[in-house]
Amino acid sequence: MALDMNLNGAIENLMNNEIHCAEERFRSGIIFSYSNNVMSTLFRSGRYIPGDLFAKIDAYRVKKYIRSSEIAFKRWFEASLKIIYLFLKYGMTASYNGDMQYFWNIQKIARDTAAGWSMVFTSRRASKAILLGVSKEPDSNATNRAKWIIQKLKIILPQFPQESPDNSAIEGQVNQFTAMIQIRIKEFNIDIGGDFISVVGLKGPFKVMYKNMAIPFAKATMLKGKSLTNAECQQALMLHNQLVGTTSQRGVDITSKIADVTMRKGGAGSSAKSRGKKKGKKKRNAK
Repeated sequence: MALDMNLNGAIENLMNNEIHCAEERFRSGIIFSYSNNVMSTLFRSGRYIPGDLFAKIDAYRVKKYIRSSEIAFKRWFEASLKIIYLFLKYGMTASYNGDMQYFWNIQKIARDTAAGWSMVFTSRRASKAILLGVSKEPDSNATNRAKWIIQKLKIILPQFPQESPDNSAIEGQVNQFTAMIQIRIKEFNIDIGGDFISVVGLKGPFKVMYKNMAIPFAKATMLKGKSLTNAECQQALMLHNQLVGTTSQRGVDITSKIADVTMRKGGAGSSAKSRGKKKGKKKRNAK
């Protein structure tokens, strides 16, 4: 019924508004995201169950939206990245200036948005709709879609600071869904013209964090089919460390933050533990 009344067209318009108007809202102190609310309600599996945790995406609803127009996915993805960019621009600046209330308000929305994309790419059905499109084949259109996504990620990934009051929880989530995209691209045999990590431009400590945390978390989440618990995150990290013989204290710190981003209906958020008040050292300004 809702789809017959052009619900998907209305969602696309909201995403377009997010891209062009969200910064003005955030700058004026109105911390609100259409893309986050759509993802955590209309695209949430189990949305009809009162109080049900947002740990899985509704792949059917996502597929219907993506298929509704040629630019539906691009607007959704760009709108979400806009929210993450605004966290880096205004949220991090607020933390440097000591305005922690503003920081945590914007951090929550950006965190839930990034976590939502991990749920999207956990779903094979939703991933196929995004990456392979109507043809369901790794053709030139699939290559172009994958390269477009990678180009957008290549812009946002280097902007994360070395330290953040939330122990880099958002960076961890963005890395995680990026790793899921890498896994899906390989699974669907999409040619991107080179090694994913090199193409996306990860280097130095960003590359180390990605390989030692994001990839094992992504694999464990995709194997389970929905968000991991804190214990499952710890187990995935320990298994990876045993295999490659590496450890990361920063990884241990971020593990609990990634586990705590399970969202409630309407993006009501995670447990209080993900809102720890440890203030990170300023290493470099967000762009």
